[in-house]
Amino acid sequence: MTTCIVTITDGPEGTLNMEGRIDGHEPGADLPAPTAALIVASYIAAHAQQISEAAAQWFMREVPKGDIEGAPV
Repeated sequence: MTTCIVTITDGPEGTLNMEGRIDGHEPGADLPAPTAALIVASYIAAHAQQISEAAAQWFMREVPKGDIEGAPV
């Protein structure tokens, strides 16, 4: 079983931090055989910028301004 963890945190001045790791595998080591989790995590990593921009656009449309403290509105 492959466990992929993506950690997303708020950064300074409205920036976004994103970090991913594969449990049980050291950075730089050969990746395990493809699994569903590894394929989805790889897709997220490859498209992180596009996903982040699309999420921000969705957020700006869906969340009324002023409802979330610290939100970039």
